[in-house]
Amino acid sequence: MSKSKEEEHEKEILDTFKKVEINIPLLDAIKQIPKYAKFLKELCTNKRKLKDKERIIFGKNVSVVINRKLPEKCKDPGMFTLPCIIGNKRIERAMLDLGASNNGMSYSVYQALNLSTLQDTNVIIQLADRSYVRPMGLVEDVLVKVNDLLFPVDFYILKMGVEGVNNPVSILLGRPFMKTAKTKIDVDESTLSVEFGGEIVKFNISEAMKYPNELQALYQIDVIDSVVHDVVEEELVGTELDLIMELDENDVEDDFVETLSEALRPPSLDESNYSTTHTKLLPSVLQAPKLELKPLPKHLKYIYLGNEETLPVIISSKLSKEHEEKLVTLLREHRTAIG
Repeated sequence: MSKSKEEEHEKEILDTFKKVEINIPLLDAIKQIPKYAKFLKELCTNKRKLKDKERIIFGKNVSVVINRKLPEKCKDPGMFTLPCIIGNKRIERAMLDLGASNNGMSYSVYQALNLSTLQDTNVIIQLADRSYVRPMGLVEDVLVKVNDLLFPVDFYILKMGVEGVNNPVSILLGRPFMKTAKTKIDVDESTLSVEFGGEIVKFNISEAMKYPNELQALYQIDVIDSVVHDVVEEELVGTELDLIMELDENDVEDDFVETLSEALRPPSLDESNYSTTHTKLLPSVLQAPKLELKPLPKHLKYIYLGNEETLPVIISSKLSKEHEEKLVTLLREHRTAIG
């Protein structure tokens, strides 16, 4: 009941206000309502536009996403390295690190370069994994040569467990060196440059990374002696026979017969020291003995100077048919000298 009475009371008040009329100028009414006055002013000066054709302006990030004008994603260009010379050793890839506040060198490389004596240092180096390493010492004013430019560098010597002068992890060139050498790295162009006294040296990083590191391995193969023997025998026999075939038959015939005769001539013997037999043996040319022939390698073969495969002689199997016929004819003509 109380709620209904309140609603009736509010309705009576609302009806009473509806009947109230104020007769005042429009400007006076606008002055009494500041927000309405501001709205009319902006509308008259074109600072506020109607919402029929309202334009919304997006930022750069939203515009790029909507228009799909995104840059092409690139791959990691890899580690930036610099070829240099320290002492008499050429180092193909020394690592450049903008995040390193000092220059580092492994102890094995320090020994290989035979640098000056280490100086004591109280520096403790914090690594990326928040672990701490104490350097073995400091080497000052080490000359690092890049092409024709020389730069003095201080190195902290560390035990890195990395062997090899050309391992890029074994030598670290940090911000001190990069500041001294005025190093500029263009990742997009894949170029790196150092400068001293107005002279600039540039390197193409992408071209340098195509070449592998210097190999430090040596491999050895043992060859079987029998194979070597066969090859040597084949080459020597083939070469000697080729030289014989190239000579003129008329030029070598007399020398050949004389040499064979001297070689096959029996020495003089004292017959009193030997017992004589009554069996008279005929020459092998007239009565050829039966021989048991052994198998030969592939590069050799038998030819026969007598009938019915008698008087065998070994020649090279690599001779041409013409050379072989010439050799057989020459040997058959002088088979009496051969025996």
